[in-house]
Amino acid sequence: MNDRVDVRNMLGAAAAATDPTRLLSIADLQVGTTSGGVRTLPLRGVDFELRSGETLALLGEAGCGKSLIASAIVGLLDEGTRIEAGSVRLQGKDLVKLTPTELRTFLGGRVAMIFQDPLASLNPGMTVMQHLAEVFAHHRKLLGNDARDEARRLLASAGLSSPGACLDRKPAELSIGTCQSVAIALALAGRPQVLLADEPTGSLDLTVQTQVLGLFERVRNVRAMAILLFTRDPDVVRRMAQRVAVVLDGEVVEWGPSGEFLANPLHPYSRSLLEAQPSRHQRGQVLGGAEHGAPAPAQPGCRFALRCPRAFGTCSSAVPEVHVVGAQSVRCHLYRDPENLDLPSLALAPLRRRPRSQAAVCLELRGLRITIEQTRPGVAASRVDGVDLSLQSGRTLALLGESGCGKSSVGKALAGLIDIEEGDLFLDGSPLGELFETAFMPTRRALQMIFQSPRAVLSPFMRIGDIVAEGMIALGVEPDPDKRSKRVAELLSRVGLAPALAASFPEDLDDFALQCVAIARALAVSPRVLICDEPVARFDAGCRSHLLNLLRELQEETGISYLLITRNPGVAGYLADDVAVMYCGRIVEQGSVDAVLSSPAHPFSRALVAASVEGARTPGHENATMVTGDPHTGVASSSGCHFHPRCPKATEICERKYPAQTRFGSAAHVVRCHWPG
Repeated sequence: MNDRVDVRNMLGAAAAATDPTRLLSIADLQVGTTSGGVRTLPLRGVDFELRSGETLALLGEAGCGKSLIASAIVGLLDEGTRIEAGSVRLQGKDLVKLTPTELRTFLGGRVAMIFQDPLASLNPGMTVMQHLAEVFAHHRKLLGNDARDEARRLLASAGLSSPGACLDRKPAELSIGTCQSVAIALALAGRPQVLLADEPTGSLDLTVQTQVLGLFERVRNVRAMAILLFTRDPDVVRRMAQRVAVVLDGEVVEWGPSGEFLANPLHPYSRSLLEAQPSRHQRGQVLGGAEHGAPAPAQPGCRFALRCPRAFGTCSSAVPEVHVVGAQSVRCHLYRDPENLDLPSLALAPLRRRPRSQAAVCLELRGLRITIEQTRPGVAASRVDGVDLSLQSGRTLALLGESGCGKSSVGKALAGLIDIEEGDLFLDGSPLGELFETAFMPTRRALQMIFQSPRAVLSPFMRIGDIVAEGMIALGVEPDPDKRSKRVAELLSRVGLAPALAASFPEDLDDFALQCVAIARALAVSPRVLICDEPVARFDAGCRSHLLNLLRELQEETGISYLLITRNPGVAGYLADDVAVMYCGRIVEQGSVDAVLSSPAHPFSRALVAASVEGARTPGHENATMVTGDPHTGVASSSGCHFHPRCPKATEICERKYPAQTRFGSAAHVVRCHWPG
C-alpha cells in the first residue's frame, strides 16, 4: 500500500461526494529546523486535503506541530526553519515554489489566518477601525461610512455587544477576549476562501466561544468557505468539524469523519485526548489521558511509544503503517491484526459519586461586596455585589462563571490579598478579619491559594526546594532543616515531580511542573482550605487530567476543602460537590453539582452548560439556546438582572427589577431569575 496516496484519499473521502472542489492539498510535507547546530524535522510527511464548505480539525496537544503546519502554508516560518520536501497546493498552485512576493500576491484575499495570541495579528499603534479599514479598502473597496457600518456588523457577529465602543480604541485598551473577537472579524473582513484558525477560541469564555464557532459555521455555509481548525479541545471538534486529523509530534496518526472519531477513536493517543475530558460523569474516577511529556525527537518507531499504555516491542523500533478501519485510518501497530484487538469501550461509565455526608461549615461569606478597579483605559470599574457562599469541611465548592465576573476577586478576598468594602467572612465561625489581626500565622496556614499562572507568582530567583519550604519557614511549621528538606522531597514526589528538581530554578521547568510545585508549596503547611483559581485552565489534556486527579486524591487523603474557581463546567462537575454560578459579580444559582449541571435553572447556567462537554453528555442540553453578546454586557445595570441584555427569555420586569432568590426543585437548589427552569 502507498501510505501517502492512502492518506490523501482517506482525508478527502468524506467531502468528495458533496463538493468535488479541492481547495487546499498538502502532500508529504516535511519541515526542518536547526537548533544548536542540529537539524531536526518537527514535521514529517504531513498529508491532508481541504475542500470547499467543510471544516477539517487538526487535533493535538500544544507543541505537536499544528501551528507549524499553519505557518508553512502561509509562508511565516521562522528563520532557520524551512520546508524540506512535499507540496502545499492552493487551487492547484504549489505555494512552496513561490517567492515570498509571489506568495503574498497569490494568497491575497484567498487565505486568512487567526492566531492563538490575538496581539500577534494586531498592530499596537492602530485602532480597531484602522485595522479593518485596511482590509476593506484593499479587498472589498469599502470606504468611509460603508466601511464603518460593515466594521460594526462584523464585530457584533464576532461576539461584541457594543462594537461601536471599541472601533476607535487600540489593542492595549481592550481585553484579550475582545482583541480575539477583533482578530476574528479582521480575518473574515476580506471574505477569504480558506480560513486557518489556530486555537481561535482558546482565550474566550464558553458562551462567547459557542457564538464565534456559530459565526464560523454560518460563514462557511453561506460562502462555501473552507476552515482548517487547529485545536487541542475535542469539544471544539464535536461542535465544528466534519473531519478530523490527529497530530502527534509532527505526524498525522489518525484521520476520518469527526462523528466516527468521537464515538470510537482508534489511536491510543486519540483515546487519551478524549478520556482526559473532565465531566460530572467521570466524578470519583481516575481521569484518563497520556502521561505528561513528549518523546525524544530522535526516537525511532511510533512517536507515542514511550507514553502509550498499549505499547509493545515493535512500537519502539518500527514506524507504523496506515491501517483502514471503516471510514477511519490510523497509523498504529495495534491494527496489524484487528481480529485480536481488544480496546476498552469509550462509553461513559455510570455516574458514581463519593459518599459525602453534610459537614460543618468551615468557610462562609455573607454579603461580600468588592469594587474591582480596572487598569485599562475606558473600562469602568466592576463590582462583586452581595455574594453569599458557604464551604463545608472536606468538600469542594465550585465558583463557576465567565472571565471578569469577579470569581478571582472573591478568592483573593478570602485569602486576605485584597480589601473588601462590605460583608462578613468567617473561618470556623470566627470573623476572618479579626483572625488575620490576632492570629495571623494559624489563619494564613489554614488558608492557602494557587493561581492560574504559577510562573507569575513563584519567585524566579529561588530554587524549587526553597519555594516549597518558604511557607514552612515563614509560618514556623517545621524548624528543623533536615526534616524540612525531607518533607520537601516527599511533597515533590507526591505531586509527581522528581525530588532532585529541588535544586532547579523555575526557568528550568515548564508551566505544568511549576503548577505542581505551587500545589506542593501550598500543601507544605497542611492547610484546611485551598483556594484554587483556575488551576488547570492553561494546560493540555494530559497535564489537566494529572492535576485534577492529584487534587481529587489529595482531598481523599487529607480531607482538605477546596474553593474551586473555574469557567469550565466539566472541571466543576468532575471535582466539586456544590456549585455557585456567578454572573457580573452576583451569584445567580447555587446547589449541588448534580442538580445545577443536570437541571440548570438560570438561563446563563443553561447556556454555560450547553456550551461545554457537560451539555453534550446531558440529554436535553446539547441543543439549548445560546446567548449572544460579550460577558460584560449589562454590568452597568443597577436595578434589574445583569443578564437581561443577553437573555433570550428577558421581559420588561427583568430590566426593571432584580430577581429574588427562589428554590428550584430541592431546598438546596436556589436561583435568582424571574423565569427559572
